[in-house]
Amino acid sequence: MESSSVDHQPGGLPDPVVTSDLFRSFPEQLHPGLLTVLEGLFLPAATPLFEQGDAADGMYLVRRGRVGVLMQVEGGGEQLIAEYGPGASVGELALLTGKPRTARAYTLEDSELLRLSHSSFKDLTTHHPEAVRRFTERLLPRLRRSQVVGVLGGLFGQLTPEALGDLVAALDWRSLSSGEVLFRQGDPGDYVAIVVTGRLRVEVAGDKGAPRAVAELGRGQYVGELAVLTGEPRSATVVAVRDADMALLNKAAFDRLLAQHPVAMMHLTRVVVGRLRTTTSAPASTPRAFSLALIPLSPEVPIAALAAQLADALRHLGPTMQLDAAGLGVAFGRPEASHYPEDHPVSMTLRGWLSEREAEHSVMLYVGDPAPSAWTQRCVRQADLLVLLGMATSDGLRSANEAAIDRLGLPARRALVLIQPPGASTPVGATRWLAGREVDAHYHVRLGQPADLRRLANMLTGYGRGIVLSGGGARGFAHIGVLRALDEARMTVDAIGGVSAGALIAGAYAQGMDWRAIDELARTLLRNWRTPDYTLPVVSLLSGRKLTADLRRLFGDVAIEGLWRSFFCLSVNLTQLSVIVHRRGPLWRSIRSSASLPLVFPPLLEGGQVLVDGGVINNLPADVMRQTLPHGSIIAVDVSNEQEMLPDYRFGPSLSGWQLLLGRLTPPERRTLAPSLFDILMRVLEVSAVQSRYANSAYANLLLRPPVSHFGTLAFSEYDKIVEAGYRAAQRQLADWAG
Repeated sequence: MESSSVDHQPGGLPDPVVTSDLFRSFPEQLHPGLLTVLEGLFLPAATPLFEQGDAADGMYLVRRGRVGVLMQVEGGGEQLIAEYGPGASVGELALLTGKPRTARAYTLEDSELLRLSHSSFKDLTTHHPEAVRRFTERLLPRLRRSQVVGVLGGLFGQLTPEALGDLVAALDWRSLSSGEVLFRQGDPGDYVAIVVTGRLRVEVAGDKGAPRAVAELGRGQYVGELAVLTGEPRSATVVAVRDADMALLNKAAFDRLLAQHPVAMMHLTRVVVGRLRTTTSAPASTPRAFSLALIPLSPEVPIAALAAQLADALRHLGPTMQLDAAGLGVAFGRPEASHYPEDHPVSMTLRGWLSEREAEHSVMLYVGDPAPSAWTQRCVRQADLLVLLGMATSDGLRSANEAAIDRLGLPARRALVLIQPPGASTPVGATRWLAGREVDAHYHVRLGQPADLRRLANMLTGYGRGIVLSGGGARGFAHIGVLRALDEARMTVDAIGGVSAGALIAGAYAQGMDWRAIDELARTLLRNWRTPDYTLPVVSLLSGRKLTADLRRLFGDVAIEGLWRSFFCLSVNLTQLSVIVHRRGPLWRSIRSSASLPLVFPPLLEGGQVLVDGGVINNLPADVMRQTLPHGSIIAVDVSNEQEMLPDYRFGPSLSGWQLLLGRLTPPERRTLAPSLFDILMRVLEVSAVQSRYANSAYANLLLRPPVSHFGTLAFSEYDKIVEAGYRAAQRQLADWAG
């Protein structure tokens, strides 16, 4: 390799260099100045310019000769993606994005090159931003090409440079704003979409048409190839989770490629078959990368301390990058970078740089400023989830940052995190903060409490551990034994939900009670219930007075939103024939409605709506927990009854209650034997419980079924046996599962 100075004479400027994208971006009067920062190189054939993975230390202009570029593609091997002759630039994309080289380049013949170093390029950006912006815009097609070529190799296999060039030329480019739909279930399958930046969510129509997420796709992944291949309508809806850029390959180009290249067809078939093998009916729980934006709602929020502690708690998911305004300036190499607005000449370069950082990390933690700023706006646009941070003891008024976010009009998901006083035993401020605010979730955290930060990290990313406790009357006491086994196995719980008896135990646990305290609570309740509050059975067997009084005494004014752990319970709205998921409001009222077993307890009247036991429809709501923790570990505990009814009934097609009553005076062998009204209703409810378990067990990672079916719904006197059965069964299954 030889190096020389470049001829600076006006007449000595080679025509090929004048036609390069770099020189065409600058006014002609600045060309002599450009020459002063270029280093001349004379390289023989087969000399490498750089290797894949090298640092981006400069770019090259081809003055004479030819340069080849090869890239590693998915599935292994290298793909010759381009050849560049006089006037072309090589290596400028890595210079723009700041990432290591994504390909290797070498001379195909003896060549003369001009090299622009990284430091010189930075100087040009500082002194001639508009010219650099024009240069960046000229490079956009090549930037897009480099971002998708590896993915195309993974989809279609090894292609010739000509076929690859035709394929890239056929691509259309599309940008989606957060919340915008790419295509809907049932639409024609007329193109394949490749994600270049951002994230897409794949949804299918669930029960009653409600969408259910089955996958999320990030940078370099593709969707829609099956519909294009088969000609069938789209089997799912795809929506942008955040701002996203995509390359679209239309069906005509797709079919043309497969017709001309049978090997590509074979490779694509293997890809599609492999994807179908991994498809299941349960929601997607595949690990994914996360981009979280921490947005302080006041200057009092200790944002630096919280961000550092949260980043530590997130690192168990993989490489984590924490980036605030000052950190961006250092990492990007431009102290002023955080001040760049969206229309700044270097904004596209910065966006590409951030996209590369996201590709390298499992979690990106963008830390916004306490007041509206260009950096805070960029954090919001880059994030999958906006994490709004407030001081629990403050007034909870809407902040300037929130107003600025609202003006952007981005339908991004939002979570509210309230920073509690260090010694708080009970969270405060939730009701005040949530009033008038639309957020998807809310959490409480105390700085310096590792357990709080781990729980917050797990909930924000959806990777936490959730427990679901079914209903079952007295059999529900088995849940206490399960909680004991979890405690002894040192398995922490981030979220908990339940139905009926399970709602009572889950609510106590979410409030902060351990299994010992819940055990004592249950024994106290049983002592109070030894004398049932029977009433005239017009609506129910029991008046519900004792249950209501006990719940109000136990939980007082505690609201669901004021619990340390995320909690929900279910009830059924008989007025509107719907299921209600209780996530806010007085804890005692939510549990009371969820435990209103028809015929046994009277329903609860809430705002004119008649509410009864949630187990009537869904006795094992693992599906609800999966929505809360899409990537988490869910343990569902089912204590429903599957025992058969007694087989020795004797009755005909018509049946008189008087006949049954008077039959007690007849000899046993002649008596009419039939299930009671209570038995029939309980069995009807148990049919629903069993069916919901069959439907929802796929949403759980572990299904625990303590052997308590032989205990009756009202077998409260068997408390100790039921708790022990739950404990022993959970001990065995948890040990096997953990192993």
